[in-house]
Amino acid sequence: ASDGAEITANQDVQITSNISSLLVSGGIAASVGGMTAGVGATLLVNVIEREAKIALGQTEIIAHNGDILIQAQGEDTSVILGIAAGVSPQGAGIAGTIPVTVGQSTTNVNVGSGSGLDAYDYIGILADLNSGYYLFAGALGAGGNAIGATIGTTVISNHVNAIVGAGTTLIAHCTEKDFGKSGISTGIHQSRYNRRRGVTVAANGQETIVMAGVSGAAGTQSFAAAGTISTLVVTNQVKAELGEGVTVTVGSETLTDEAGDLTVDADDDTHIFLFAGALAVSTSTGAGATIVAMVINKQVEALAEKLGTVTVNGNVTVNAQSKDTVVLLALAFAGGGNMGIAGD
Repeated sequence: ASDGAEITANQDVQITSNISSLLVSGGIAASVGGMTAGVGATLLVNVIEREAKIALGQTEIIAHNGDILIQAQGEDTSVILGIAAGVSPQGAGIAGTIPVTVGQSTTNVNVGSGSGLDAYDYIGILADLNSGYYLFAGALGAGGNAIGATIGTTVISNHVNAIVGAGTTLIAHCTEKDFGKSGISTGIHQSRYNRRRGVTVAANGQETIVMAGVSGAAGTQSFAAAGTISTLVVTNQVKAELGEGVTVTVGSETLTDEAGDLTVDADDDTHIFLFAGALAVSTSTGAGATIVAMVINKQVEALAEKLGTVTVNGNVTVNAQSKDTVVLLALAFAGGGNMGIAGD
C-alpha cells in the first residue's frame, strides 16, 4: 500500500499473504559397457527462491470492534533425487552424482514509518516461513575396475522479517471481556500466538533438512574406489523489530482487569538429519572415504530500541531464540583381497 492509505472497519482487519509450494526434482543416469567402460553421471542444480511479502506505506488502520492482523506465511517443500550407475563387466564401471541445492526463500511484513494501528482488542504483525528440504543422492560403479562418487552441496539462506517502521503508533484496547473470544486465530505455524491479547510482532522460521548421500563401487580386477562428500551451509536471518520512536498502548483505561501484552519475538528452529556413506569392495584393492562439512551461522534478532512511550497493563516480552537439532551419521567401508582402505 502506498503512503496515505486509510482503512476503517467495524470488525476485523486482516491483511495476509500466503505462499505454499512443492518442488519435486529427479535425475537418473545408467550406462552399461562391454569390454571398455560404462559411465553414468547425474548433475542436479536447483535454486529455490520464493517470496511472501506485505509492504505497507504510511497507513492508518482502525478496527472499531475487532482485531488487526497483518501476516505473511510461506510453506515450501522440496524433494530432490539423483541416481547414477555405471557398469562394465570387463572394463571400468564409473558413476558420479552431483546434486546442488540453494534455498533462498523470503517472508517479509513491513509496516511503514509513521503509520497508526488502532484495534478494539488485538494487533498481530507476523511473518512465518516453514521449509522442508529432502535430498537423496547415490552413485554405483561396478566392473573390472570401479569408481563411485557422490558430491552433494546444500546452501539454505532464508530471510524472515516482521518490522514496524519508525514513529508508528500501535494501540490495542483489549476491550473484549470474553477471553475465549479475544485475539485472532493466526494460522498453524503461529499457533502459540492464538488468542493472545495486546500487540504481537513476531518473525518465525522453521527448517527441516534431510540429506542422504551414498556411493558404492565393486571391482573384480585391480581396484574399487567409492567416495561421498556432503556439504551443508545454513545462514538464515530472522528479525522482529519495533523501530525508533514507536509508541505502544496496550490495555483499556476503563477495564483495568482486562490485561494485554506486548510481545516482540524472533525464533528460528532448524532440524538437520544428515547421512553419508561410501562402500568399496574389490578382489584386489578397495578404498572408501566419506567427508561431511557443515556450517550453521544464523542471525536471529528481536529489536525494540529507542521507543517512544510504551504503556502496557500486562507483560512486555522481547525474545530472540534459535534452536538447532543435528543428527549426523557418516560411514565408510572398504574391502579388498589384498588391501582395504576406509576413512571418514
